[in-house]
Amino acid sequence: HDNINALAALPHGNLASGDDDGVVKIWDTDRGVCVDTHTGHTEAVNALVALPRRRLASASADLTILITDLA
Repeated sequence: HDNINALAALPHGNLASGDDDGVVKIWDTDRGVCVDTHTGHTEAVNALVALPRRRLASASADLTILITDLA
């Protein structure tokens, strides 16, 4: 299992996590399951922030910030 480095609370009770492999996962906290996976970083995700209009910002050790639409 990868280390989780960052968490962000999302609307509707979901949770986002960022791990050492640069992957961001969206979790349904009611069911306890991963419902979506976002790739794009090449190194660890260090920070996550929920943004307006169902978007998520992720910052990584690869020196990038990605904005993801969660639709």
